Amino acid sequence: MLAPLLLAAALAPAQYTVSMPDPPSHFFHVEVRYGDVSAPFRFAFPAFTPGGWKIDEIAGNVLGLSAADGAGHALAATKIDKETWSIAKPGDGTVVVRYRVYADEKGTPYVARLNGDVAHANLATILGYASDRQTAPARLTISPAPGWKVACSLAEADDAPGVFTAPNFDQLADGIFLAGAWSEQTFTSDGTRFRMVFWRPPEFKDRKVADDVRGIVREAAAVFGETPFDRYLFVFLMEPDGARGGIEHLYGTSIGQPLDAFTDRDVYVRFLGVTAHEFVHAWNVKRMRPFGLGPFDYTREALTHNLYVAEGFTSYYGPLVAVRSGTTKREEFFKNLADNIVTDRDNVGIREKALQDQSWDWWLDSAIPYLSFRTNYTRGAFVALVLDLEIRAATEGKRSLDDVMRALYQKTGLRATGYTDAELREALESAGAPGMDAKLDAMVGAPGPLDVPAALARAGLEVVPDPDTPAVPFTGWRSATSGKDFPNVDWVEPDSPAARAGLQSRDLLVALNDRRLSGENLSKEIRRLTSGTAVMVTFFRDGMLKRAELLPGATVPPKLIVRPNKDASAAEKAFLDAWLAPRAAGAKP
Repeated sequence: MLAPLLLAAALAPAQYTVSMPDPPSHFFHVEVRYGDVSAPFRFAFPAFTPGGWKIDEIAGNVLGLSAADGAGHALAATKIDKETWSIAKPGDGTVVVRYRVYADEKGTPYVARLNGDVAHANLATILGYASDRQTAPARLTISPAPGWKVACSLAEADDAPGVFTAPNFDQLADGIFLAGAWSEQTFTSDGTRFRMVFWRPPEFKDRKVADDVRGIVREAAAVFGETPFDRYLFVFLMEPDGARGGIEHLYGTSIGQPLDAFTDRDVYVRFLGVTAHEFVHAWNVKRMRPFGLGPFDYTREALTHNLYVAEGFTSYYGPLVAVRSGTTKREEFFKNLADNIVTDRDNVGIREKALQDQSWDWWLDSAIPYLSFRTNYTRGAFVALVLDLEIRAATEGKRSLDDVMRALYQKTGLRATGYTDAELREALESAGAPGMDAKLDAMVGAPGPLDVPAALARAGLEVVPDPDTPAVPFTGWRSATSGKDFPNVDWVEPDSPAARAGLQSRDLLVALNDRRLSGENLSKEIRRLTSGTAVMVTFFRDGMLKRAELLPGATVPPKLIVRPNKDASAAEKAFLDAWLAPRAAGAKP
């Protein structure tokens, strides 16, 4: 490895310039200048976005790629596969690559957008790279449209204000920027400067956003023991028609949220939740990461069995640090748990495929309707919760999953390669409690349910049906049809009453016991059924009217409540308080 690193250090930085001469066209104009080129070389675009973990085929958005030498003489640039061009050797040692890349994302922050109002980019989705110079340094100049200002997560060059630097392509591609007429709030915590920039300045009402986010920041840092960065940029893409999602970066995050996120408490709690989730990623994924998730080979998928740790454990810690900080209430934390228990209960995929296998196959676009990459988030969060509460119980409160995460971070967080499966299990055993490695294997190595209510009972919490939403008999079909149309069966759960009745996807449900069905009355008609009492289902299949007998299953509560058990012991109440207590120095319980 020494020779490539010395070569990279000796090379002049790649000089990137991103401009936006015609924002309404949605095309960024990009120029990349390389020096010390003594042979033909290859220029490519990433096939995927780190943090998005899906094949994006960025090259499909590129037009007009050309190459020239330092004097402007054209060089042959021949496309040799889906994302790679071969560029001829220059006579003067300089190669300049130019291209346009299309960016018109809306509603999410994962890729890039450019329009008459704003420019935003996850840089991996607009920047190409020379495959033999990925470890070489880079400099980036962003030339915004007239009147726009720029916020970028990359470090600003000491010798050139407005120019951003990165030690290699991985860190360059990890960067984000926002250009436009954005507003900003800032704060400092433990010597680190935090910037929150908002596209389309929202009405904050009486929300103390900076104080709330600062509390989340302090509690997240307390889990891992330090804040390993001197700057951090929150980019909030606030959209009047609604937005969702977030994507993590080493020195920042881009988050999509509705413009009215601060008007309603429930919506604001979701804003805080995604903010906390993405910030925890600054440790869990961006620094402490599973083996295989960097350094990246951008030509192919990055495979790991541990995306349930990368995403699921983060989904556990996001709400946890928010409630520890006091920015969200315990009742809101419990409601989030209850909603996720329902999601996990209704997740057919986790009963059919082990969690670690779902992580490995994250990249696959399966036609099986009940397999979803989201399982790594929801079930992964409950794996973390069970481990945390089991460790606390086994050690009488002396240790927790916090200790495991901190130990794993201290050992692997700053090295070039991520932690192995063995290192994860060793940390659970040594920093957690004996037997936790085997507990993890049991939860992620085979499909099946997970008894989350039993784990919560250790903290004096109970899980009960919501009395305001009566239980309904189980049928096993899934339909998203709304309005007055006949419900279309999207898919049927294996070994369910609907499956045993012979129903299948694309059947058009007409009636239950001769009562007409529609998208808007389907739930009401199901509530009329009695578990164990057969009903006649009338439906169309391929234009033919058919009938089948269906035997509804046991009733299932659509909603659950997590709440303190009124009969909880003093020890259980103390367990709960210790679990949710603040960790940051000087924080008030």
